[in-house]
Amino acid sequence: ITVLTADDVLAQLPSQATSGDIVLLCGTFLCLELYDHYPALLAALQQRGFCVAVDTGWPPAGWSDALRLQIGNWLADCDWLLLNEVEALGLSGAELLDESGKQLAARLSGRGGCVIKCGAEGARLWSAASVQYAAAQPVTVVDTIGAGDSFNAGFLTALLYHQPSHTALRWGIEVASQAISSSPRRYPSWQQLQLSNEVR
Repeated sequence: ITVLTADDVLAQLPSQATSGDIVLLCGTFLCLELYDHYPALLAALQQRGFCVAVDTGWPPAGWSDALRLQIGNWLADCDWLLLNEVEALGLSGAELLDESGKQLAARLSGRGGCVIKCGAEGARLWSAASVQYAAAQPVTVVDTIGAGDSFNAGFLTALLYHQPSHTALRWGIEVASQAISSSPRRYPSWQQLQLSNEVR
């Protein structure tokens, strides 16, 4: 991952996206070779017609004003920003989560929104159209490693299947909740996710 380049990423993708195709970029600060070329990569993905989601993670040296400015300049080419509470506050520099969500969503492309993953408190989404919240049901936690990645998978799967954003929040939470409460790790089946739409 440290030697991954923008050309490496683009070579794995079609020259033109089909409707609904999503690219998720994560581990931003671990991609040492790619990092300086993020603006060009994001622009290329948008030019090819992809929906672009980014989960930056936490910078090893923490957030600085210079880093906030640098990452902030990328956001116009991002459709979805998927962060946890600490990452969102760090990137925005805001003191309150609501302020953070509003600020970050306003800097995105306008085609998606800023999702903030709040652990046991569920998840929130800020977009140009609305602010949404989905609660998490209590679970007995076994292992939280990969909780955010599991949420991303559930959330983006819902979008890929043209589900509304409030459903995407629920799917993200359900996938993450089952992942962190199981050993060996399990995830909801497609049928379980579909059923969740019917019972709520």
